[in-house]
Amino acid sequence: MTAPAARSGTPFGVLVVCTGNVCRSPVAEALLREQLGPVADVTVASAGLSALTGAGLDAGAAAALGDPLPDFRARQVTPEGVSEADLVLTMTRVHRSELVQQAPLALRRTFSLREFAALAGLAVDEGHVAGAGPAERLATLTAAAPRLRSRRVPGPDDDVEDPYGRSPEDHARAVRRIREAVATVAAAAGAPRTRAADGAVRA
Repeated sequence: MTAPAARSGTPFGVLVVCTGNVCRSPVAEALLREQLGPVADVTVASAGLSALTGAGLDAGAAAALGDPLPDFRARQVTPEGVSEADLVLTMTRVHRSELVQQAPLALRRTFSLREFAALAGLAVDEGHVAGAGPAERLATLTAAAPRLRSRRVPGPDDDVEDPYGRSPEDHARAVRRIREAVATVAAAAGAPRTRAADGAVRA
């Protein structure tokens, strides 16, 4: 399998979406950028279905992540943003359903993060991934994932529960589940798995 022609010479765009865009999706955005690496021809952004527009990263999420992401500001998702992304990753199955209603043409490239990680693992195991770098490999993963959906049963493990306004333990659990899924996706994309010793995200 080869990467879609549209990927040639252009960055591969990933959009991560949650509810308020102050906890889960900015964490996933930061971790994807970190694990894919600065040389990857991939852009990563995040947004919220009911965004707290202009707000920074939630303090609980920052503590669990180990980085306040000082330059981050929440933004509202738009149908145009969904349509323009090459891969859309949501935090829950409900988020995915809502986004697909807004942008039906994005159906086959919109997944929950943990669902996509599981499908990426299947794609790698079955030899459906090709490409010279993360952008091309993500393109082939995105193309292969819909065909592999019938191979697994979706369920609650595909969701990352919202920790907003909850305990430090809830934030830590959410970050851990996001980090696990991102590591799987990054590995499938051929990116080196590197992280600071304290777990903090480094720009």
